[in-house]
Amino acid sequence: MLMIRQKVSSHKKALLFLHGGGNKDAWKPEVSIARGYGKQTSADVFYPIYPPFTEVPVVETIDLIYEFYKAVENKYGAGNIAVVGGSYGGFLAMQLITWINRNGNEVEMPRLLIMNSPFAFPETKEEWTLAEEYEKVDLMVPEGSFKLMMDGVMRADPQTPDYALYPDKMDFRHAPETYIFYAEEACACVSDAIQKAYRRDGAVLHMHKEPGMMHCYACTPVFPESKRDYYKQIELIANMDSTSKAISHRRL
Repeated sequence: MLMIRQKVSSHKKALLFLHGGGNKDAWKPEVSIARGYGKQTSADVFYPIYPPFTEVPVVETIDLIYEFYKAVENKYGAGNIAVVGGSYGGFLAMQLITWINRNGNEVEMPRLLIMNSPFAFPETKEEWTLAEEYEKVDLMVPEGSFKLMMDGVMRADPQTPDYALYPDKMDFRHAPETYIFYAEEACACVSDAIQKAYRRDGAVLHMHKEPGMMHCYACTPVFPESKRDYYKQIELIANMDSTSKAISHRRL
């Protein structure tokens, strides 16, 4: 795991940055993005380099992410941690919330969760159809990539459980306040499933879909729309109340 410490910082606030791609060497292009988040928010950044989904079962990868989070939580306190995940990193972020719940809340939830174009596998015929339709608008993540990635996941572990694949089967109870930024893109085919799962589990979710943008548009400030939504994220992280006591979600 890479750590990017800020020169001008109290070192009391942390950002767990989960990069996208999911495959070999996919971590390299996003280091600069993670560094930008840290610089803009004065948060120390933790950047897990996780194994490719084609080589290691999904559940083992999220076990690793969970252990990384436990280490950060132990050092900074859950109330001082934001988790940011883009694309496949958003997939890992949703799994992290599920793992915290499944592991009996031995750690507390992070203070804030932000996901840019989070990936997850379509489960229903309607979701697959929607992925095909969105692909016509944004070609960055073609509908066929879901099938290729599912093949890779199942080759690594044919027994991969549904709760590690589909938002409808994930556990978002006690999830932190969550912000999602989608374009009109194939990954947004699961947006309704995420919203329904959050409502089912009583968690707070703010979801935005920006027409005319591309996959993960909001993680780099380039266009007017991306600048607006990127700096909204920066403001949310920068203004986390690091002095207030974290809300405990441990089971009684």
